[in-house]
Order: sequence, then C-alpha cells, then structure tokens
Amino acid sequence: MTQTFKNYWIQKNKSEALTKSEVLEVRAFIEKEQEKKVISSKIIKKLQINFPKLTEKYRAERAYWTESKVIDTQKVAEIGDELEVETYKIITSPHPCQLCKDKARKTYTSKEMQKSGYGNTIPWHPGCYCIAIPQ
Repeated sequence: MTQTFKNYWIQKNKSEALTKSEVLEVRAFIEKEQEKKVISSKIIKKLQINFPKLTEKYRAERAYWTESKVIDTQKVAEIGDELEVETYKIITSPHPCQLCKDKARKTYTSKEMQKSGYGNTIPWHPGCYCIAIPQ
C-alpha cells in the first residue's frame, strides 16, 4: 500500500491525524531546531510540548524521524543539483518492507528527487530507513 501525503499521518481517530499544514509546521520546527544543533531527544520533547497531537512520545518520535528523513532527502537533492548529479539509487535497511524493496529497485532522476509529497521519494512511509545516494 503506497502512502500519500493525504493519508500519511492518519490515525484510527482522524482528529488525531496531522493535517498537511501541521506536517509542514512540524517539519519547519524540526529544521529550525536542527540548525540550532539541538539534539534529537530534546527536539522530540519540544514536539511533545508544542504540538498537541504529538504529546505521546511515540508520535513525536515518528514525526521527528520521518520528517528528518524528508529534510535530509531534500538536502541530498539540493546538493546533487549543485554537483549536477543526474541519478540516485536508494539504499534500504538490512530488513526492508516490501514497499521499500519494490521502490528501491528503480533509479531516481534529479527531477524525481525534487518532488514533494510522500510516496514520490523517500521516506515512503513513517519510519522509513531508506537513504538516497548519487549514482
């Protein structure tokens, strides 16, 4: 099942799901904290305090690690563009899920790496451990 931005954060109780604007707000918050060199555990605690839907630690952790992956992927794509990298390959975790196995078989273009929204490039799902490297 491919995850999309629309259903990416949906919980059993839809009122607990982050909206698209909330996801973007969380991502901006994480990026700002990372720029200040705040460590991950402290950022996760701040997410719990500042975002009512992330008060449970596991939700804040999932948000942090997944949105950090989005930020990292965007940075890899930006640096790749500066270096004129044209293709990327995906390295999966030692025990990838089927979605990651299927999507990692493909070579991704610079243009594809720039696409926003979940399911286009990594992370393909919450907790995705895949990374993109220039080919």
